[in-house]
This record gives sequence, structure tokens and C-alpha cells, in this order.
Amino acid sequence: MKIGDKFFTIAYTENTRVIEVEVIDIENINGVEIIHIQNIEILHDKWYISVEPLGQWKFKTREEAEKKLNEY
Repeated sequence: MKIGDKFFTIAYTENTRVIEVEVIDIENINGVEIIHIQNIEILHDKWYISVEPLGQWKFKTREEAEKKLNEY
């Protein structure tokens, strides 16, 4: 993963939904790679997440993400 990469993920909030995000920064904190992502539609929606859990919530298409969301 690199800065500028875009993908779809599930935002778990009061309004759980599929959003498109962009990687805006990558940090290494105590040997753990942390990805800083930003919602491309609402720029103040930003999150830090480590690479390992992000992998299971990273989707190439909106359809893939919506299918996963509908499984829950």
C-alpha cells in the first residue's frame, strides 16, 4: 500500500456504510505499519489503522464492500 492508493471500505459509525478512501500517510510506530486513510467525499473523516486489520476491510469495488456489509 502506498500514499495515493484508493479503495472501498466499510465505515462503522451511526450510519454504517461503504465509502471510498485514499491513503494519505503511512507511519511506522514501534515496528507496526499504520495507515492513515481519508474519506474522499468528506475530507474531515480520517482514520489511523494498522495494515493487518485493514487488509480484511479493503475492497477493490463498491460492490464487493456492499456484499460484505450485507453479510452482517
